[in-house]
Amino acid sequence: MKLWKDVISWNAMIEGYAAHGFFEEALELFKLMRRLNVRPTYITFISVLNASADSGLVEEGWKQFKSMSSEYGIEPWVEHCATLVYIVGWHGQLEEAMDLINSMPCEPDTAVWGALLGACRVHHNVELA
Repeated sequence: MKLWKDVISWNAMIEGYAAHGFFEEALELFKLMRRLNVRPTYITFISVLNASADSGLVEEGWKQFKSMSSEYGIEPWVEHCATLVYIVGWHGQLEEAMDLINSMPCEPDTAVWGALLGACRVHHNVELA
């Protein structure tokens, strides 16, 4: 049970840093967590992806998204996919965002479509919207 409390504490710290604009610190905490062999959960990855999105780190977002399943066997939930669509779409990679939606392992929801539509609005891509 102690490990579970540790994961919850790490998740709270990572999300707290990210929610208050300390994105780099959130990502550094995640790296430290991994070095200390604390196994991340699907919630950890939601916070890490949010920190990557808000700091504009597209490659970091992709890297962490891929590591969920490849390193930890955590299948992406719709929340993870929506955040990745947000990350790539808001940075102008609209076709890549659409490809991600088409290949998602789960059914896209309003958050996913909202992320894409918001990115289309920002980048003036009415055709894709």
